[in-house]
Amino acid sequence: MEVNGHIDRQFLEGGAEREVAAEDGEPESRDGHSIAIRHGRDSTDRYCDSTSRYSSVAGAATLGNVMTDALSPSQQATRAKILDTAARLFYDRGVHAVGVNEIVAEAKASKLSLYRYFPSKEQLVAAMLTEHSDRIHDWLVRKTADAPAGPERVLSVFDLLIDWFAQPGYQGCTVVNTVTDTRADPAIAAIARRHLARYRHLLEGRIQEAGLADAPRLARQLLLLIEGASVVVSIDGTTDAGADARAAAERLLAAARQGGHPTVQAAG
Repeated sequence: MEVNGHIDRQFLEGGAEREVAAEDGEPESRDGHSIAIRHGRDSTDRYCDSTSRYSSVAGAATLGNVMTDALSPSQQATRAKILDTAARLFYDRGVHAVGVNEIVAEAKASKLSLYRYFPSKEQLVAAMLTEHSDRIHDWLVRKTADAPAGPERVLSVFDLLIDWFAQPGYQGCTVVNTVTDTRADPAIAAIARRHLARYRHLLEGRIQEAGLADAPRLARQLLLLIEGASVVVSIDGTTDAGADARAAAERLLAAARQGGHPTVQAAG
């Protein structure tokens, strides 16, 4: 298998392996004993309390060339465990620093299981990122829906994200990190564009609910503040950028209420 023009030798090692996960029961280890499902979680997974995780919760989903609603409960659990493990390792060290052998060892799954659900590493990364994006947006919509109507509901998106940025282990946006790791691989870039478009759609909706004009432009500006703050927080190691982004967003919203543009004071 080829990744960005280079052979991924992890996919060529070992050949076919005997399937060691029970098809219709609990996943098993090589000695036949049942193993508990262990979900590895990065800071996003620990903090974002979506119940969806890495399984299909809204009908059929085709990910990694597998219709998830056609899988047995144990197969869904194995697939979810592989995705959980891959997400944690990719987030901690980067896509290219983690091979398939390490993923299956950490997940206590077989290579045959991984190949069944994800025929290539590219498809594993894409499936992980797609479901991660879905979970983040579901979480944002749910957690901000009950905020007071008006500008405060727009700012509630910033409040939620600032809290997330402050969580131990936060190392930046998974989507941005993965695009960087894969050098904007076309399939990954497409997932990232959809992720950003959904952010803009959420912000536009909250802005329109607040009765503010030119929602598309304002949503684009707010998204720049969010993504910029995420990058700066992950580099600086402080949450100051999140608070600064919220303050800038508040000024943009105040200017929109007044029908003008925020003024910028010269330094010094």
